[in-house]
Amino acid sequence: MNLSHLMRRWRLAASCMVLATADRLSAQVSSRFERITIDQGLSQNTVRAVLQDSAGFIWIGTQDGLNRYDGNTFKVFRQQEADSTGLSSHFVLSLREEPGGVLWIGTNYGLNRLQTRSGRLTSYFFPSRGSIPSNNWIRSQLRDRSGRLWVGSQEGLGWLDEAAGQLRPYPLPGGGQPADVIRLLEDRAGALWLGTTAGGLVRLASDRRSTTIFRANPGVAGSLLDDTIAALYEDTAGTLWVGSNKGLMRYDGAASRFVAVSLSPDPRYRGPAISDIQADSAGRLWIATEGAGVFHFDPRTGTARHHSLKAAGLSDDAVYALARERGGTIWLGTPSGGAYRLDPGLIRFEAVREAPAREPGRMQPILVMSLLTDNDGTILIGTIAGDLYRFDRRAGSIRTVALRRDAGETGTVGAIRTLARDHADGLWLSTSTGIYRLSLTTNRLMRLRAIGLPPSFERSATTVRPMYGRGASVLVDSRSAVWAASDLAVVRIDSTQRVTRTLPITDARIFLEDRQGDIWAGTEKGLYRIDPDSSAATLYRHRSGDSTSLSDNDVRSIVEDKEGTLWVGTAAGLNAFDRSTGRFRQIRSRHGLNNEFIYSILPDRFGDLWLSTNLGIERLSVGTGRIRHYDIRDGLQSNEFNSSAAAIDGDGFFYFGGMSGFNYFDPQAIHDNPVLPQVAITGFKRFNRPEELSRFLDARGRLVLPARDN
Repeated sequence: MNLSHLMRRWRLAASCMVLATADRLSAQVSSRFERITIDQGLSQNTVRAVLQDSAGFIWIGTQDGLNRYDGNTFKVFRQQEADSTGLSSHFVLSLREEPGGVLWIGTNYGLNRLQTRSGRLTSYFFPSRGSIPSNNWIRSQLRDRSGRLWVGSQEGLGWLDEAAGQLRPYPLPGGGQPADVIRLLEDRAGALWLGTTAGGLVRLASDRRSTTIFRANPGVAGSLLDDTIAALYEDTAGTLWVGSNKGLMRYDGAASRFVAVSLSPDPRYRGPAISDIQADSAGRLWIATEGAGVFHFDPRTGTARHHSLKAAGLSDDAVYALARERGGTIWLGTPSGGAYRLDPGLIRFEAVREAPAREPGRMQPILVMSLLTDNDGTILIGTIAGDLYRFDRRAGSIRTVALRRDAGETGTVGAIRTLARDHADGLWLSTSTGIYRLSLTTNRLMRLRAIGLPPSFERSATTVRPMYGRGASVLVDSRSAVWAASDLAVVRIDSTQRVTRTLPITDARIFLEDRQGDIWAGTEKGLYRIDPDSSAATLYRHRSGDSTSLSDNDVRSIVEDKEGTLWVGTAAGLNAFDRSTGRFRQIRSRHGLNNEFIYSILPDRFGDLWLSTNLGIERLSVGTGRIRHYDIRDGLQSNEFNSSAAAIDGDGFFYFGGMSGFNYFDPQAIHDNPVLPQVAITGFKRFNRPEELSRFLDARGRLVLPARDN
């Protein structure tokens, strides 16, 4: 792809700038959602409750029936006229499972007990007249440690008298009832907590003899943020997390106060209305909101990752309910968009797509051409527009690096093709208008000038032949010498700014100094090995029909792994170079590569190679030859990347840049899901005739056939 076409694409993207804090990154990550709606067989698109049962089925409660989903098909349970075996109402509000395959279903008219193995269903109601609550709107349910089953309804707290087969109201000690009990929780001390609509948070003591009511009191430290409490969760450390209409809180029991917890690094951010809280196996909280999507919050670090349904192209960001599968997948119930399935294992790569624009207070899309790890572990970023940025992953910030040009120098420096750090305060940039040195102390940018510099560098500097895609690279070696390339030559410049070597190597686009001190140059005509003392250069090229030669002459990347193997990425495959024999081992599509165009290569500490390509990122396990493929569905900024746009920061995070920004990730954290799916029998045929499954299940849920059918 040529430079002018890339520039047109970038300008089009830049026209879609959005307002943001100039140097502060959003915590939003690229998320992959699978949507389940009426079109896939769901009975209705308003989902207020989701649950995975012990057999592995997903139960989805809607305003028009309860759905059992096996990953492929739905079985729908509804209210049936004049049928005592149907639900008491098709409007499902809450779900809970107990041992033995018992599913409790709260509806807008009563509580239902479904024996999932037999299909037997029993309904329970509050007395229809003269009782509070009276509308049988069962929004929440809980069985406490004593065995009592509690329900929260639109008119207060109740409990199930199982002997009488009836729901009964439970007046709180001191009299009265809280309004609209949305959420119930029993803490480890046995106290019962009631989250309400506009009635605050109520704690019923473990002996059920006294209550404490917490209310919002603006201006009073330690009070609730709001009187509507829709979410409660107690973590393994005993901390109570409270979700209100105005954000998240943590309850400090020792001081009997509530502490507001921010889900954004921006202190001006107002907390969202929280509808549900669940936890993953690592103790991080999944937090659903009624207009801001879902947050994944780590209480240990106080940081949150934001998953927006709207940013993923879905209908809106309102979420009613959360459920977590045993494999880690998160299910979301929404007001009008059906159910969404979010697999955190597929959110493998963080993406940064914008950076500060030249206009104050604005952000712009970035097309990343080059990446480099600076001495402090932060990442320097060069773009096609000629902007230079510094990304600090720990701080969650991206800032512009100022370029103060010499008098008479105007305009941008052009596309920043490669970056190199010297042993002082200098950053070297090879660009489409020439090669420059930037002082990171003064931000002064100076064009490369050296005694004996060939005329081709001057021609490149006047953009007679832009160096993007036609060479132009820079390297500072271990002896502090600068190796620079134009389209027609490679030069070595010593610390006195004198050219000490000039080599007729054309179109060099990438340099590497290996552990032996040799310089390697990747060009469009093959791979050069340069002796830094004698300047003797050996050229390795592709030879048709020779599988031990370079797979292609168009060299895009070079890296040396911890074993000393030289890996060479080309426009047609990956190559491992054996120094002792001078031969290459080719790795092509027939070996499992999804795409052979290798832009950049990063080796990890386990010996795997990570390759950026034109169809995503490949992970090659060198020992086994196994190749794993990742693409935009895993959160990549694009499937297309760029040469020289790869780096490893001080904490071992990998970075790859491309057409729509850059990705960063911890290679150790990317692995396959080890949880095997459960298997359940949902139906069978006997002598090729469908049979009712419940007739053949024993008390332990096993399928038992008569001996004559075996």
